[in-house]
Amino acid sequence: MSKGNLAAALSLSGTAIGLALPLASLAMHAVSLTDLLFWAVVALLAQLALWAGLRLFLFKDLKLAVESGRASVGTVVGALSLSLGLLNAACLTT
Repeated sequence: MSKGNLAAALSLSGTAIGLALPLASLAMHAVSLTDLLFWAVVALLAQLALWAGLRLFLFKDLKLAVESGRASVGTVVGALSLSLGLLNAACLTT
C-alpha cells in the first residue's frame, strides 16, 4: 500500500472494517471478556475462511492479483469481507 496499490488498500480496508463490525457488536453485547474473546476468534476465523474460499474458488491468483494492483479484485475482496463482517455483527446481537 505504501506504493499506492489500490487493490491492497481496498481489500485491507474492507477486511479491517469487516473485523471491526463484529468486534463493536461484541463490545456492546458480550456478557464477559471470555465471551468477547471467543466470538472475536470466531469472527476472525470467518474472515480467514472467506479469504481461503476466495482463493480456492474465485481468485486462484489472489495474492498476485492484489500485489499487481488489480483494483477490481481488491474491490470484490473488500466488499465481501465487509459484507461478512456485517452479517457476523448482526448474528452476534442479542
